[in-house]
Amino acid sequence: MIQTTDTVMMVRPVRFEYIDDKALNDAFQKDGSIRFAQKEELDEFDNYVRMLRAEGIIVMEIEDEAKPFTPKSIFPDCWFSVHTKIERANQYKILKNDLIKSSQFINDLPDAEKYIVIYPLKCVEKREEKYKTPIKILKEHYDGKYYVIDLSSFEKEDKFLEGNDSLVFDRDNKVIYATNSEKTNEEVLEYLASYLDYKYFLFDATDQKGEVISKTNSILSIGKKFAFLCLEAIKDTKQKKAITTLLKDCGKEIIEISPEQVDNFAGNIIELHTMKDGIRQPVYVISAKAKASLKPEQIELISDYSIILSPEICGIEKNCGGSARDMLGEIF
Repeated sequence: MIQTTDTVMMVRPVRFEYIDDKALNDAFQKDGSIRFAQKEELDEFDNYVRMLRAEGIIVMEIEDEAKPFTPKSIFPDCWFSVHTKIERANQYKILKNDLIKSSQFINDLPDAEKYIVIYPLKCVEKREEKYKTPIKILKEHYDGKYYVIDLSSFEKEDKFLEGNDSLVFDRDNKVIYATNSEKTNEEVLEYLASYLDYKYFLFDATDQKGEVISKTNSILSIGKKFAFLCLEAIKDTKQKKAITTLLKDCGKEIIEISPEQVDNFAGNIIELHTMKDGIRQPVYVISAKAKASLKPEQIELISDYSIILSPEICGIEKNCGGSARDMLGEIF
């Protein structure tokens, strides 16, 4: 039972700003009508935090620092991920798939309760976030019972791996899914897989304009029961069949989403859990805009299994280019 968590980190920015930077390579970012939309978006952020806490989700809310200015600190999920001793020791499920790969590297790690991975980022502005208050608070939270796997040195070689943007983890079955792009270097991915003792599945995906999809978490989300997947984004027939088979073999029921739904952030959904009267209750978090794009039968499938939280974050989505899942750093 390690796929989901009841604790998340959220970073409250000092100010919002639309960034016109090709290095962000973010097809979801729209040029807002205003360059600074502080009040509207901070209200959205605060309401989102309240909604999570009201449902019993533990939120580590961190105030960003003014200097250095990090304009997209509201999205902490790309620069770190946390993994557990139990997760690394978990046994593989037997998977018969010739496209799933194992790392050829051998990387031993010290014994620790938690492993904090720090990722090499393509966007220079995002790199500053790794060395500010959030990482200090994260280390304090684990009180010395952690080991840091810092992959940042790959930035000097222009090799990148952008955390939960590039990667989708099936923690229960020890498989990492990633779309092939300039933000996801296979050598770095293989190093990560060796450290965590995972296998990985690297595939090609393009949007409706034929452009490479660099945010794997925009077209794929994996929870305990469901996998949300935009199959239309995968043009290669062999890869399409392989990922479908792999997800099913791992016990996931696929909810297929369309490219139009992806454009409305429907792929940027995350399963958390809360504890009520000693019973584990799944909680799916998806933005109000994304939920509105789902079909009634899709909503019914989710709501029969889980609570659905749908924060209204249209201003953040419009001006910052990310959505509900991007704003949550999972704490295990």
